[in-house]
Amino acid sequence: MVSLTPAIDILGVNVGFYPEVSAVGGNLFQYLGYGATVALGNDKTFNSDNGFGLLSRRGLIHTQKEGLIYKVFAGVERREVDKNYTLQGKTLQTKMETVDINKTVDEYRVGATIGYSPVAFSLSLNKVTSEFRTGDDYSYINGDITFFF
Repeated sequence: MVSLTPAIDILGVNVGFYPEVSAVGGNLFQYLGYGATVALGNDKTFNSDNGFGLLSRRGLIHTQKEGLIYKVFAGVERREVDKNYTLQGKTLQTKMETVDINKTVDEYRVGATIGYSPVAFSLSLNKVTSEFRTGDDYSYINGDITFFF
């Protein structure tokens, strides 16, 4: 995965634009993903994705500040899907088409994180476009508490 982290400070608020490209080649999923996140916060290191990817749920705090840390963010990722065995079922074994997967899936995310070292609370709303042709888009809320040791 490649991730760039350009950011600037404007009146004490760090504004960052974080593009990313990722590729997954495993036994369940095979896809190429690309996207970007825009984030506003009070610490450049905490504000960035820290090189872990746009939609990762990694549970790490990286910050250069003591005390209050915060950020709000919005991101999008597009995945060009080659294989998704969780949706395709036994397609390769039976040679039958069980599900028509969409070759392009988009995921949108908006959220916020607030913390006071050594703990941070995050909440985000995610929307994912249909992963197969007869399916619907779906949304979910992701929340977490992160501790810094």
